Amino acid sequence: MKILSFILLFSIPSISSAQIEVKFDFWDGCSNKYINPSFEISNSKHQVIFNSIFDKDSKIFVPHPGIYIIHVFLYDGLDFKTQNTFAVEIERGSLSIDTLYLPKIRYRFEPVLHPTSSYYEYVNCSRPCNGKEICYYPNGIIQLEGEFKQGKPITLREYNEDGNSGRRIQYDVESQLQTLVEYFDDNGEIIEYEIWKYKKGKTLVKSFARNGKLIDSREL
Repeated sequence: MKILSFILLFSIPSISSAQIEVKFDFWDGCSNKYINPSFEISNSKHQVIFNSIFDKDSKIFVPHPGIYIIHVFLYDGLDFKTQNTFAVEIERGSLSIDTLYLPKIRYRFEPVLHPTSSYYEYVNCSRPCNGKEICYYPNGIIQLEGEFKQGKPITLREYNEDGNSGRRIQYDVESQLQTLVEYFDDNGEIIEYEIWKYKKGKTLVKSFARNGKLIDSREL
């Protein structure tokens, strides 16, 4: 299993020979220990295929090899929770196990008691991010770096454990909405990229191959 980067309900279908069982361990960079957070797994089309709250006692299976998105949630009292997002390449095999390192830089928002709140910020453990921020894997390699202004992101760049860039996200400075997401392979070459556009309360995401060919277009 390759961690490409780290950056939202239903039962698991019957198991077929094409499915791959996966297991994740989670290391928290702020507390420096293994933790047991809530998390969910989505495919590249942002369709949720596993949720640890609703599928608590289930083994985890993905339908086929490919890139999957892992959203990890940590609760900060009753009012706030933080989120880290990982892009993981799962390869064919009988059981795939890996450790996800939750970076000190994380997305913090207010959904629990105030579901309509638009408040959010990026924090470095507990303090709001500002200017250039960098955090590291336990082996000393950069895990995540970005430019921020009073907790709001301008650019984010995520790296896998061997130092290669896995994903880069660019934000519109005024609206704070992400506009471009680039995914990289182990050689630092773009695998694919997404262009995000917003109109009349809807989000349109177009995915392109490295040669510019349209792969997918979807509305979120």
